[in-house]
Amino acid sequence: MEQQPTPTFRRSPFEILGESFSIYGKHFRNFILIALLVQVPMSIFGLAMAGSLPTEEDFTALVVRFVPDADTAILGEGSDISELPDPISNSEIIDFLVSLTVLTIVTLAGQTLLSGVIAVAVALQYTTGRFDVGACYRRAWWRILTLVVLALVFFGLLALLLIGLTILILPGIVVMVLMIYLAVDIPAATIEGYKPIAALKRSYELVRNNWWRTFAAVMLVFLVIVGISIVLGLVLGIPLTMLVGEDASELAFNVTTAVVGLVTNTLIAPIAGITSALIYLNLRSRKEDLDERTLAIQMGIIAPDMPDESYSGPA
Repeated sequence: MEQQPTPTFRRSPFEILGESFSIYGKHFRNFILIALLVQVPMSIFGLAMAGSLPTEEDFTALVVRFVPDADTAILGEGSDISELPDPISNSEIIDFLVSLTVLTIVTLAGQTLLSGVIAVAVALQYTTGRFDVGACYRRAWWRILTLVVLALVFFGLLALLLIGLTILILPGIVVMVLMIYLAVDIPAATIEGYKPIAALKRSYELVRNNWWRTFAAVMLVFLVIVGISIVLGLVLGIPLTMLVGEDASELAFNVTTAVVGLVTNTLIAPIAGITSALIYLNLRSRKEDLDERTLAIQMGIIAPDMPDESYSGPA
């Protein structure tokens, strides 16, 4: 009996991670360009909002207001409480929360668009062997409203996760489980063209019965990204901080932080986006025996009625 070939995109979590770096290295310049087109505007926006975000002194003032015996906890027994900042006002708290919310939503929207563009790039890489940055952005822009909605959904889930883990552990775990079920909604939107609700349902259906496999892949890439972020932060942050000096102005400090964030996010974002796309293709391969020809049809590269032998795969 003839053995059936393994579906093209079926991978283990470690194979997904390894293939992510392989694809990244093969198309490094294009992925960096894709990332820069999103990361530069977001860095400028974050720098512009830096003045409205809470400082270390503001957080201390927040602690002074809401934590009992904060003066003793911060300064120690017998210290002069006049050294502490005045308790923060309600209006200042609201301003900070609004600023943080706006910055978070804009950041998530930008990252969601970036993930959508990278998902398209990965699909084109598998079906044609190459991809054009402009074509990837045009395909993702086709579903820009869907991507914005998905970003807002993720923001809501992230807020619920933080609240759940802060107040009660169990609600936070429930939200985390749900977030894994929705882990591939962005590739579903940009590759298959699903709108918001359909993209969320599609992600749930793909992850169902594959939750642990998806969780393992997501956590693996998360740990790798955290590790790379720490290394890049140290490699870039320490020299820049020494160059600016300890007595640097607030503007110089904010610019230094923005530069470190821009370089770090530009290098890391493609890894997360490629991995997300590979998890999506892996799930489809396991449930639907997805191959390159089917993917090429969905991407509009070949016609559905084209004979199998007419499609030779990536160049």
